[in-house]
Amino acid sequence: MIRQAILLGDTSGVGHHGSQTAIDNLYCGLKRNDIIVQHSHNGKNWERNPRLRRQVKDCDVLIVNGEGTLHHDRPIARQLVAAAEFASGHSVPSVLVNTLWHFNSRELAKSTARFNLRFVRDRQSEVELRSYGVSSILTGDLTLLSGSVPCRRNRSGQITVTDSADRQVSQLLWKLSSDPALSRLPIVNRSSCKNKTRTIDRFRRLLQGRMAKICTPEFHRQVRERWLPFGVPSGDAFVERLSRSRLIISGRYHAVCFCLLTKTPFIAIPSNGRKVEALLSEAGCNPGRCIPREELPTDLAGFPTSCEFSTVETHCIDRYLQSVRSRNEDMFAQISELCRTNDRHNVRVP
Repeated sequence: MIRQAILLGDTSGVGHHGSQTAIDNLYCGLKRNDIIVQHSHNGKNWERNPRLRRQVKDCDVLIVNGEGTLHHDRPIARQLVAAAEFASGHSVPSVLVNTLWHFNSRELAKSTARFNLRFVRDRQSEVELRSYGVSSILTGDLTLLSGSVPCRRNRSGQITVTDSADRQVSQLLWKLSSDPALSRLPIVNRSSCKNKTRTIDRFRRLLQGRMAKICTPEFHRQVRERWLPFGVPSGDAFVERLSRSRLIISGRYHAVCFCLLTKTPFIAIPSNGRKVEALLSEAGCNPGRCIPREELPTDLAGFPTSCEFSTVETHCIDRYLQSVRSRNEDMFAQISELCRTNDRHNVRVP
């Protein structure tokens, strides 16, 4: 029996290779467990969309992708969490997946109890929610489910710099990467997102991306536009470029995820929240790989001469990735079981 899901927090329309990969892996994992996402939405002001509200009422399960959004009581965080109460009021089970939870209020934490299941991507998020009496299950980020990725033994001498979600960090990295010995590789996509969903979904995601660009503050947009010409058109191309580098200097959480997958040495600069620090801690990486923005060197001479992974780090990363894949497969199975035990419809797809 095929179950129908509605997805809120669909970040695949913003031209971000990490977010696109996470959503692709979410779709694949759900499909393996006979759950099809019939409609998706980025989650912003979802409650103002009458059609979307009707779709949520009629679905078998509401899935909310928290990703890196639920921190500091942001308006979008409140909107996504509020969807659980709406679903509960119409007897629709809801699940929060792939989320961090940092520096939110007690009130917002209590509201997450409306979700039938809550899956967080780092232990700090689990601990913070538990401090408010809300249980959650640790899984790790969906990006880390990517299967066959290049893991090179012989890399080029190139040092590659990415952008950051934080515009100030992006500016610092832009200045650093003006060194001719460094290359630039933003994680944002320079072309429209290409995905494998039906045409109407592709159009909707593209429109969401265009609207996000229009609504972005001018200064932030200028920083982003500066990086775009150095981008690549697909996630595969991004991972290929990244994996050929001798070192990645990055302000992006998902770029660090790709570095773990490909065993590419990296230096990370935190941006919003503590998601990068949490990821390094979970993966067993040397905390020295994370440099606060205030301590970011202004030129290449200020960086360590060698950033290769130690034997211990490599072992810890392998064990961490295996654990993430296992935990996420358990998550998909639990979502499937939730649908089965809350059977509201009997939908069959030929």
